[in-house]
Amino acid sequence: MSETTILPSPQEKKRSSLSIIWFIPLLALVIGGWMIYQQWENQGVIVTVSFEGAEGLEAGKTKVKSRNVDIGLLKSVGFNEDRTRIIATIEIDKAMSDFLRTDSQFWIVKPRIGTNGISGINTIFSGAYIEVFPGTFTSASDSFVGLENPPITDLNAEGLYLTLASKEGTGLSVGDPILYRGFRVGSIQTYKFDTREKLAKYSVFIEAPYDSLVTTNSYFWNAGGVEFESSAKGFKVNIASVETLISGGVQFDVPEGVSLGEKVTKSRQFKLYRSQKDIVENRDYLSFEYAVLVDDSVRGLYKGAPVEYRGVRVGSVVSPYITPSEVQRLQVAEDESDNQIPVLIKIEPQRLLGQSSEQEIIAFNTMFKENILKGLTANLENANLLTGSLLINLGFNGVKAQELKTFGPYPLIPSTREGLAKIQDSFEQMLDSFNKLPFDQLSKQTTETLASANSTLITANKALKSMQVSVQQLNRLLKDKDTQKLSKNINASLKEMQKTLRGLQPNSGAYREVEKTMFKLQKTLDSMQPMLRKISNNPSTLVFGTPRGNDLQPRRKP
Repeated sequence: MSETTILPSPQEKKRSSLSIIWFIPLLALVIGGWMIYQQWENQGVIVTVSFEGAEGLEAGKTKVKSRNVDIGLLKSVGFNEDRTRIIATIEIDKAMSDFLRTDSQFWIVKPRIGTNGISGINTIFSGAYIEVFPGTFTSASDSFVGLENPPITDLNAEGLYLTLASKEGTGLSVGDPILYRGFRVGSIQTYKFDTREKLAKYSVFIEAPYDSLVTTNSYFWNAGGVEFESSAKGFKVNIASVETLISGGVQFDVPEGVSLGEKVTKSRQFKLYRSQKDIVENRDYLSFEYAVLVDDSVRGLYKGAPVEYRGVRVGSVVSPYITPSEVQRLQVAEDESDNQIPVLIKIEPQRLLGQSSEQEIIAFNTMFKENILKGLTANLENANLLTGSLLINLGFNGVKAQELKTFGPYPLIPSTREGLAKIQDSFEQMLDSFNKLPFDQLSKQTTETLASANSTLITANKALKSMQVSVQQLNRLLKDKDTQKLSKNINASLKEMQKTLRGLQPNSGAYREVEKTMFKLQKTLDSMQPMLRKISNNPSTLVFGTPRGNDLQPRRKP
């Protein structure tokens, strides 16, 4: 029997379910993911900047630069929701993301012509681009408002930023120079009108090292154009520079008699004056207010008008007329004004003392009150005959007083009528006296006198004729030659006298000339009556003339 061979039992081998073909999409997935990661890793920062216009901007072409280095690209250009501004979407290189601070500034660089000259010439062929100036704040931002004009001064320049405020338009614009004694030391950066404070505000930059010239006692004034000044020395013309003559500018300095002050190291606000003369006249002084009751008209007296003592300015007019409501608020009795016009003035001791301490100013005010008791008075005087403006003049024209009177809370300075007002009073009195002369009665008396003289002449003529006859008879009786000769002389004299008297008779030429002259005199006096009454009612018409009425207006066609 043959041996039976036992074979091993078969073993089942499992096949792998993962085919090599699946490595291909897996590898593609890994590569794709790596590419996405690289794309995300290299993608820049997207920010938006709004502009008023998109002139020169092209999506995909306009570059974003900082100091001529490309740091990004303009991706798209569109409108905001209300279609009032342009929104530029910009991609900034990720490595430059630290440029995107809250105070970073963007503007479009393109060819421009302005007061500072021509800029952006290099963009004529290369095209416009967006310039970025990195901010200094620590916080980042992805939305910005672009500047419509590039900054006047290099944003990296060292210096001092200041704000100038003015109550009225000054004709200044961005780029106008800031001068110190004629030398350019800075420029105006921006300007706007503050609706809350109702002030025009200018942002200016003073370049280093000239920023050390700005002190707490510096004053700024508009130096644009030509300034004319008329004084006792004659006429003076001031021109800061040819540049300011054309475009305008601002100048600053410390006025004479004022201490230098402390150096300004931080941004602050200064008042902008209209002119250098305006600094002396209208700058803020420590002052004391007084009241003046005047009898004259205050027409021509204005707020800020000078208060002078013998030609030296010592103060200003605060209010040329205190209104009845203000008088009532001050609780002033009605009989205190005595139908006079109350004027409020302020005495400014620093105009005389210069930079002085508070104790010196108080001592000056005490001395001023003592001078009022010694006879110091105030009166209105004409400051300009052409414009009719007035000023208040102080002088010792009164009498000594025992106590200082007040008008409400204000010490009262007595008033007098001097200068032109006094001349007007004298002239008015003269005209009143002249107007009271009885011209009609004098004319009538003159006519009666002439008639009486005529009658007397007629009687005398008759008497002379009788005398002539008597002489002729006497001549016949006399035979002596000498006597006859004397008689002839007497007779000739009498004839000459008769001839002369005949010329004064009513029908003679001389009499008619006298009568004609008296008639003309009477007519002239009658024509003078309306003029004399007009001058008597308003003596100032001799100086200022009759006020003109409104101009005639042309009528429109019906």
